[in-house]
Amino acid sequence: MKVIIQNLRKNIRCILILFILCGGWSLLVCFTNDKSKKYPRSTIVDSTQLIELGRYLFYDNRLSYNNTKSCASCHDQRFAFTDGYRKSIGIYGDKLNHNSLPLFNLESNFSFNWNEPEIIRVEDQLHIPLFNDAPKELGLKNHEAEILHRFCSDSSYVYLFLRAFPEKAFPINFNNIIKSLAAFCLSIKSYNSDNDKGILTINAQKGKTLFYSEKYNCNNCHSGPNFNQFIGAKRPEDNFQKFGFSETGNKFRIPSLRNLSFTSPYLHDGSAESLLDVLNDYENANRYRNFGQRDVQDSSILTIQTKLDNQMSMEDKMNIIAFLLSLNDTTFVNNPQYKNPFNY
Repeated sequence: MKVIIQNLRKNIRCILILFILCGGWSLLVCFTNDKSKKYPRSTIVDSTQLIELGRYLFYDNRLSYNNTKSCASCHDQRFAFTDGYRKSIGIYGDKLNHNSLPLFNLESNFSFNWNEPEIIRVEDQLHIPLFNDAPKELGLKNHEAEILHRFCSDSSYVYLFLRAFPEKAFPINFNNIIKSLAAFCLSIKSYNSDNDKGILTINAQKGKTLFYSEKYNCNNCHSGPNFNQFIGAKRPEDNFQKFGFSETGNKFRIPSLRNLSFTSPYLHDGSAESLLDVLNDYENANRYRNFGQRDVQDSSILTIQTKLDNQMSMEDKMNIIAFLLSLNDTTFVNNPQYKNPFNY
């Protein structure tokens, strides 16, 4: 009897796969589409199949309403999964609110957003670019069934979803899309910098000493594996510091200092073109803000909460920058595991 039941299950699964490949899946989209905005707390398993599915989805323009953008449009591997713009652009050309954050070593982050410390899961952060309405990023809201149909009608994706979710008969839904994207994002690692390997130039070593010195105390805000945690931080909100916009009281997440050669322009609004600009801002405790233009005379000068007590010599600045550049990981931006699977 046990053998008969096992064979019956295999036959049912084969029939379902044939039904899907023949186009029958599209008839079921409206019944399997989960439009819920809240996703159950889930453990993203370390599954090769799940990560691979997430990689395909990450680079697929079909995951935007008008087929013009993918996750990789704002998170390009060449730029440490940022995009090189002051502020990213949505599917209709709208400028988004902030500079694109890099994607690496996400398991070490307390939160996943520039100004929302309550976003503590990668899955919750992914929901924002997918369904955000103001501005529209990928623009999926109110078009969920159409988007799912694109993947349901593609036999390659049917295969990828069934491999990633073998326990599900009908696995193509937004819950699983977000789980797959989260698995891929969490798989992106960058721990192969010169500093990680203990290989520092003389100037970088001098800069590291200055970085951790009482004179400059850079590590007070930039500690932890990604150099983006406030010392002693225990809650996500502990890593949010006031930086400009002081009249509104807005705070922004401390950014990572890894891979800075690839992630310019800097700061939450992309207003700093170079690392020297950033150091000058902190030294002077002011900066220009006018859509990222730093040299417009009538720009409003806003106070930065952190002002260095000591003026920095140019030699100190260059040495600190040398140390920051030792946090670059050139193998990570060329790792084939993270590359676009549609490029052959």
